[in-house]
Amino acid sequence: MDQKPWWPPPNIEPQGQYLADMSGEHRRTTSIQIARSLEGIAPSTQLYRDVCYPGDTLEHQTLLAKAQTVCSLLVGGWMRLLGCAHPLLDPEYWGRTDAHSRIEQVARDSGDGCWGGHDGEFVGGDAIMIGTDVPRDAPGRSKIIAQWGTPGHAAIVLNVKVQDDQTMLVTTLDGGRSPFTVKTRTMTVDSRGRKWLHGWTTRRVWGSIRVDKLKIDPDRQWYLPKGPKYPGLT
Repeated sequence: MDQKPWWPPPNIEPQGQYLADMSGEHRRTTSIQIARSLEGIAPSTQLYRDVCYPGDTLEHQTLLAKAQTVCSLLVGGWMRLLGCAHPLLDPEYWGRTDAHSRIEQVARDSGDGCWGGHDGEFVGGDAIMIGTDVPRDAPGRSKIIAQWGTPGHAAIVLNVKVQDDQTMLVTTLDGGRSPFTVKTRTMTVDSRGRKWLHGWTTRRVWGSIRVDKLKIDPDRQWYLPKGPKYPGLT
């Protein structure tokens, strides 16, 4: 059975297929389709709130969507839409601060190479985490920032285009404080094999989440938002 009391929300529907039974290639194609279906969804919509905070009260969803940067919450929502079921992805999110760490933990708990680790490999359909968050009073803060960049961020990878041995163009779906947005950044690999993504700030790949290895619930279908580009879901 797909349904729990909080899942899926009324504006998200199952697609009649179970990715647990599918090949890695099929999972990647589906992952990109899911991510593309979310492009442009704004914080003012119920769909945005249900992707990030399914099962929370509307009051809490609305307050969270107004206050938070949701990059890792988007990746958590992507995991649910793929059919991933993990206690860390269950509601409620109100009162929590583990958006970033929990998606890494879900990947680690999937086993068998799902967590790609520092400077890990990734292709279209996977997710990545870059940079890290460093408290201002942390010992060795400047050294940590030099090693990883800051702030921490997560995104769903749509495409990786190789330019040469050290340079790639990486296209992602990103959450933040605005609508879910597609961005393309340059990634370079230095002489030590470290992968750096360059945007408004430069951040190293903290780790990758490999969708072909992600643990998918065999009884949970994959999902898309209802309707063509979902007008009126406010």
